[in-house]
Amino acid sequence: KVENLQLLGISSLFIASKFFEKNLPSIKSFEFQTENFCKISKIKKFEFRILNILNFNLFNFPTSFYFLSRLLNDFLSTFSSNPAISSLKEKLIFLSHYLIESTLLNNKLIGQLPSNLAIASFYLALKILNIDFLLTSKSFNFNTNLFNIQNKINNSNFIQIKSIILEIFNYLINKIIHKEFFKKYASSFFLKVSIIARFWSKDLVLKK
Repeated sequence: KVENLQLLGISSLFIASKFFEKNLPSIKSFEFQTENFCKISKIKKFEFRILNILNFNLFNFPTSFYFLSRLLNDFLSTFSSNPAISSLKEKLIFLSHYLIESTLLNNKLIGQLPSNLAIASFYLALKILNIDFLLTSKSFNFNTNLFNIQNKINNSNFIQIKSIILEIFNYLINKIIHKEFFKKYASSFFLKVSIIARFWSKDLVLKK
């Protein structure tokens, strides 16, 4: 039913927040976001309904975050002995998450493969931190995900990934629409990665 779409959305966000948010928002705040249209009792009921349909199994559906996690693990384990990478570890993780979360706010990216969203976000994070050159390093096995990424970025058949990167870049360079989202990643806890990404994108435009 159309009238349940908002309830479905807010209940899904409530479930997701339990996995991804360090400071879990109260269920009351979700009710407030819907201007009290979705009551707490309805959110709880719909939460159970969603989980019941999924048989309480939330890990059999690979999302863009799943693919991003694999890419980050591969990259960080490969260069764990590199002091420069060690110092950038947290910043790379937070920046990658900021970029991939931004794709969820862009309706132009609906329908894109989760793996492509992960590759685009990860690659752009490396680019912003000026460590993308490591993708061509010979210090890791060429059968890893990293080598495949470099091939995909350079291969003309993977226009989709390039278009995703462009969409993310446009999000960074344009007027800040989602202020709370930007503010979250501008905090010291997240190493101010949203500010870093915005400055980098604007600086790149000025240089051209």
